[in-house]
Amino acid sequence: MGSPPAHGGCPASAHLALQRRQVEKPRAKTELHLCMKGASTGNTTTTSMTIYAKMVLELKSGA
Repeated sequence: MGSPPAHGGCPASAHLALQRRQVEKPRAKTELHLCMKGASTGNTTTTSMTIYAKMVLELKSGA
């Protein structure tokens, strides 16, 4: 939460969390890609925030 946003809205900590989880959770790589794709097309608000919110829920639940 305290990290500056990375490329248009995705918190850097979210990207680090996804990268750490790639080994045990292949889907995380896809989510990171979608987040980056959303940022590159300018659709950051809905794409990255939806993925970020979903990822936070997964991290909290330990899914």
